[in-house]
Amino acid sequence: MPGAWDESTDGRVETPVNWGDSLADQGAVIDELEYNRPVDWLPLPSIAFDEHKIYLLCSVGYEYQYSPISFTVNGTDITIDWGDGTSSIGAGEHSHLWDKDDIDPGTISTRGYRQVVVEISGTSITEISFLYGDAMNVLDIHLGSSSLTSWRLGTSSDWVAARRLEHIRVFSLASNATVGTSFFESLNALQLIESDVTLKVATSGSNLFKNCVALRRVGNIFDFSSCTDLSSAFEGCRSLKEVDFDLSQFSGTMQSLFEGCALMTDAPELELSGATNISRLFYGCTSLINIPAYSTTSVITSTNAILFCPSLRYVPAWNLTNTTTTNTYYGGYSNYSCGNLSWSDVVGLTRAVNLRKASLTRDAIVNIFNNLGTASGTQTIDVRANPGYASLTADDKNIAINKGWTVP
Repeated sequence: MPGAWDESTDGRVETPVNWGDSLADQGAVIDELEYNRPVDWLPLPSIAFDEHKIYLLCSVGYEYQYSPISFTVNGTDITIDWGDGTSSIGAGEHSHLWDKDDIDPGTISTRGYRQVVVEISGTSITEISFLYGDAMNVLDIHLGSSSLTSWRLGTSSDWVAARRLEHIRVFSLASNATVGTSFFESLNALQLIESDVTLKVATSGSNLFKNCVALRRVGNIFDFSSCTDLSSAFEGCRSLKEVDFDLSQFSGTMQSLFEGCALMTDAPELELSGATNISRLFYGCTSLINIPAYSTTSVITSTNAILFCPSLRYVPAWNLTNTTTTNTYYGGYSNYSCGNLSWSDVVGLTRAVNLRKASLTRDAIVNIFNNLGTASGTQTIDVRANPGYASLTADDKNIAINKGWTVP
């Protein structure tokens, strides 16, 4: 049974507490921007640029008497200090099993487990990867090696992911190291990643942080200049509130980039001039209030880019002249969709748009009609069930009709 600790005349003892596997397992949504590392966690050392080291903070005895870990590490002159007085040497696959009784009781955390610091060192480290489900006990990672090219931590499988890992700090990597598809996916407790070096994103960065439900913010530590696919990169990051990175060199798809980011109120100021697909870009961002006037002239596909955003009231002047998909930017078929939307300055729409059950006045609807492009074939713009629909005149509707649109 996991436990907290109390001071008593007999020393430090464990008492029951329900800590939960992770923030995700408790259904947590983190509504704070800054990550505060638990004060009773053991510290991890910094790593100099000319060193080749990896430090892992691991929990021991949370659920059971014995706690396992398995990983593959490659390089030269590899030594592993397991933090319990034992060690291993050599590259390859390594496994270890800690006995809670062998770990200093003075390391007991208020979350109910004891702690060890694992040190991996060598004259070079080229790879670190975790095996099976035995990364569950990793809480914090510091890594640095100028020869490290492979260090993927996430996966599309919850069984393999290090689901209690909260913090990652990168001190150095090989110059050709990249991060890519699903690299941090399903790290359900991850709240912050820091890096002293720029992390180069591979051609595909799809699912990069998908379902990192505790992730709060992402800083400007990535290079996207070689990336052409960021689809679902932050999908399901329901605690994410702030991102700060440069997409000016990006060209490609951003489908579902921020889908399901439920706490995001202000969409990030990003350069989207190279984006060709923004479908479901903000789908399900239920707290979203503000969206910048992105440069969207390269967008070809934008189906439901803004959908199920009930807090959104205004969409700025996105130019979607080149978009060739239907339901171009927001659907309004239920009040929960974009029911509070009261004004849009989007221009150039040529495909069908559903704006039913929004909060558009007559003036707002006329503004949308004025900004429409010429309909591509038979297209419908549906603005029924809006406050201003009943007051539309024939001349108002003719603004759209004369551009080839059907107005029911």
